[in-house]
Amino acid sequence: MNIQYLRNFYVIARLGNITKAAEVVHRTQSTLSSQIKNLENTLGTPLLERAGRKSVILTPAGEALLEFTKGLLHQYDELEMRLERIQSLSEEESGRLRIGAAPSVMDNLLPGFIPAFQKQHPNIRIQLFSRSPAEIIEKVKEGFLDIGISLDSAVPKNFLSYQWIPLRLTLMVPFGHPLEQRSPLTLQDIMEYPLIMPTNSRFLTRIIYDQQVMDMGMEPNIVLESDYNITHARYVHAGFGISFMYLSETAIEAFRKKIRCIDLDFLAPPLHLKIFHRKSTDMNIVATFVQFMESYRGKPEEFA
Repeated sequence: MNIQYLRNFYVIARLGNITKAAEVVHRTQSTLSSQIKNLENTLGTPLLERAGRKSVILTPAGEALLEFTKGLLHQYDELEMRLERIQSLSEEESGRLRIGAAPSVMDNLLPGFIPAFQKQHPNIRIQLFSRSPAEIIEKVKEGFLDIGISLDSAVPKNFLSYQWIPLRLTLMVPFGHPLEQRSPLTLQDIMEYPLIMPTNSRFLTRIIYDQQVMDMGMEPNIVLESDYNITHARYVHAGFGISFMYLSETAIEAFRKKIRCIDLDFLAPPLHLKIFHRKSTDMNIVATFVQFMESYRGKPEEFA
């Protein structure tokens, strides 16, 4: 039996009037009459009787079919809702997600989060791209990247963004370095030593450095350029130079085993990483990722 025929039969039975039922279900009277006739032919018995020019009443067979239809339609509606939830879940948790982040984020934070995310959402295929903040923004704008992760100060206002993990400006020096005991510590003190810095002025710490060099009329004293804070930490540990970068608490804790990490909050307040995307991005997969990342905001050590 056609489920739609049963739905329309149910409306007719409840209203007792084919004309009113036709208005409710947006069908013509002749269409409903034809559907009732089809049901009667299928069951081999009349279902309705005329009770005046426009009204109808149920036959005993019609009463029996009405009771059957009530239960069937209730179960069918529940089935449709379950199927919709299954389909929604399937759509939400399947597909591809391209994510761009700065090298330092890629090094220290994402290795803890991404495998845990994929364990929960195995049908979402993750592709990671290590890029500078400016490149990430451009690739998100173009639609090549679905999601970017960058400092909140760098994220344009025309993106949808979500505050994530705090970063602190941190000085990295070898154990026993003269600056380890210097108090108060100034930016000029730091700049007197060979420095390890990001590669170009698209990084905030490089902007700070370049501006100070210009303001103080000093000669640049950069001995190594790298966008990877693990590289910074390794060369600081080797005694090749010192470095100051924005680091997450996870990175700071990891590096403290090998080098001295000194807070530079007096030079610049903490910043936050932001997860951002275009407003037109597929929200099902993006929302799944953002919700996961936000639920562990500030405590990535749980994935270490």
